[in-house]
Amino acid sequence: MKIGEVIQGSVKEGLEVKQVWVGEGETRRRFVVCRNLEEARRDMHHREQALERLEAELKAVERKQGEARVQAEAELLTHPTLRRYLTRRRGRLVIDRGKARAASATTRRSSWNCRKCTC
Repeated sequence: MKIGEVIQGSVKEGLEVKQVWVGEGETRRRFVVCRNLEEARRDMHHREQALERLEAELKAVERKQGEARVQAEAELLTHPTLRRYLTRRRGRLVIDRGKARAASATTRRSSWNCRKCTC
């Protein structure tokens, strides 16, 4: 798939827009892609809060023993937001900084919303 000319600009404060042509000839399609900078900042803030909370939760887990510790780890591993940043190293739950960096990069990429232009 060939991606052609990209035209980028700012429509209003906090909103970036790109026009992207994909393909060649008669099958060529135009997409308009928008990025809300405020939403991207908000997502980054929520991720930082989740990582801070996770650090505190892991410290609390370290102080527990036996069944209470197993239960606390299970709760973290099943948490819909926090589990994505966890990994197990030497039998202990730790924050996987690589996953956190990848989530940050994904947010930067996914903060762009794509719409196919029918004109």
